[in-house]
Amino acid sequence: MKSAFRYQLVTHIVDTSGAADVLQRAIRTSPRGRRSPGSPRTFLILMLLAAADGELTIERMHQIGTRELPLNIQLELGTIRHRAATDGGAAAGTTRRHLSPVSETPAAGLRGAPEMRWTDMPIDELYNISRTITRKLSWTGPKATGLTDEERAKRRDAMREISDRLLRATLPERPGSSYALDESGIWAWARGRRNRRFEEAAVSNEEHEPDGVDESAAAQLRLSSCPDAAWGTKTGKDGTQDAYFGYGLHALVRIPDLRPGPSFTDEDDPILIEAVELTPAATDIVDVSLGLLDRVRAHTPVKDLAADRHYSYKEWNRWAYQLWTRGIRPVLDLRENEHGFRDYDGAKIAASWPHCPGTPNRLGTIPRPGIGASRAAQERFEKLIAERQAYAMRRVKSHIPDGASRWECPARAGKVGCTHVPGTIEVAHQLDLPSIARPPAQDAKPTCCNQRTFMIRIQPPAEDDTRSERDRKTKLAQAMKHAQDEYWGDKRWETSYRRRTYVEAAFGLLKAPNNENVHRGLFRFVGLPLVTLSITAAATATNLRQLRNWHDRTGNGDLANPLLAPEPEFHGFVLLTNPNVLDPSGESDNHPLPEAA
Repeated sequence: MKSAFRYQLVTHIVDTSGAADVLQRAIRTSPRGRRSPGSPRTFLILMLLAAADGELTIERMHQIGTRELPLNIQLELGTIRHRAATDGGAAAGTTRRHLSPVSETPAAGLRGAPEMRWTDMPIDELYNISRTITRKLSWTGPKATGLTDEERAKRRDAMREISDRLLRATLPERPGSSYALDESGIWAWARGRRNRRFEEAAVSNEEHEPDGVDESAAAQLRLSSCPDAAWGTKTGKDGTQDAYFGYGLHALVRIPDLRPGPSFTDEDDPILIEAVELTPAATDIVDVSLGLLDRVRAHTPVKDLAADRHYSYKEWNRWAYQLWTRGIRPVLDLRENEHGFRDYDGAKIAASWPHCPGTPNRLGTIPRPGIGASRAAQERFEKLIAERQAYAMRRVKSHIPDGASRWECPARAGKVGCTHVPGTIEVAHQLDLPSIARPPAQDAKPTCCNQRTFMIRIQPPAEDDTRSERDRKTKLAQAMKHAQDEYWGDKRWETSYRRRTYVEAAFGLLKAPNNENVHRGLFRFVGLPLVTLSITAAATATNLRQLRNWHDRTGNGDLANPLLAPEPEFHGFVLLTNPNVLDPSGESDNHPLPEAA
């Protein structure tokens, strides 16, 4: 993609999102005093262009703004300016460029008359904005010392709004409402201290200092780590846990809705990053994940949420219950130690699904084959799941949103034969269905056998509960915390859970060397505000590229969407002689983006 066309797309994102206005208001908290040099709009545009190029540093942003964009765009963006030759010289970091003849003004022939010259935007303007962002928007670390909780929350919310606005500007309307959630490790630019003996030791011997830090702070950073980064672990490509120093990138990614079949496709719903949040590594995932969901739910519905076992193993009242009350249907897997039957008033609960009391005990634990398992192992698993599913009760009412679900005996649902339900044994023989070999005794039938339907109500313990009542509620909640629409392990669940891989693919695209190339060294910023902006810029660039690739592949995008405008044909370069270069501020020859319908 040529630089002029990419600039038009990126400018459309920044301008329609309103992110630059939010950033401007956030860093200029008082109308008093001299306005700082530099434009937040220019900063965001150059940051997005550098992110799309896979090298997000102040130096790279400056190079793009002053060397790689057409002259008329540089003038529009403010990365070249004209100034008088007698004004004492250009500011630090600027380079003089003779791009047009001396203006023929009435004073041109007078002694001492100002001669117009073109100069680059000083790189210090970009550094100044980055320092201001750190100073004005940090809600943790040294820059937030003395702030009240309300002031910290205001700064954090401003950064979240900027991030959300940029990403939402790339998102088309969609027919679906399903998402996948995951966390990925992001290395910090600063080095991390490994133990207390090195608290005062130099931990960074890099050739460059982090961007956005003044010289006095840079000296301190040579002796310290990033104030917001932390040590954590991430899963390596071989499945082992590796330590890293940095941040956790939490992302909510669009995935297709599950269709009959079962099947899913992205033909009419591209896979895009909906929202991101950066936290220090090893931060608890619950609050940040629920916050992401609430931010998205403020603009669009969230129905299905696919997440791995790192989320589903959390206590019921911290995770599953929070999703249910929000009307969100979890799609999740079980850990190895979460199998087996648990009793609830005679019913046997496995994978948070109640079964007939007469279900064979051998079907309580059915481990799911791992990656690379043989086809024979997968077939054995599917056979055992199908056998156990025959004993599963039929759900009459969902547990969402109040935690109260209603179930029907499998014999009454026509799935098995049972002596306690007259006529079902004969039907089971005729239809080759299983029959309950050891049903409960007639005088000891539990509630699920005595009633046509029965309810399982999951509630958090109350303050005035007795110890036994509290234990009973806690055990039931743990037994039912994996409740989901699909029966765990069957074909429909397997298909639905497979959609979760889209969030892993999104992380892979972000980190691929040929794409946004998110790795240690992509950005040389420290502190959550600038790191959040950097990762948001990379995610925004990924969305733009993926949206255009999806449209090229399927042709299903909205042709009125300016981000899907076809790139103008490129006819090569023309060598311009000096007489041709009259005024870079003249009429632009760029093709304008079409207006959205």
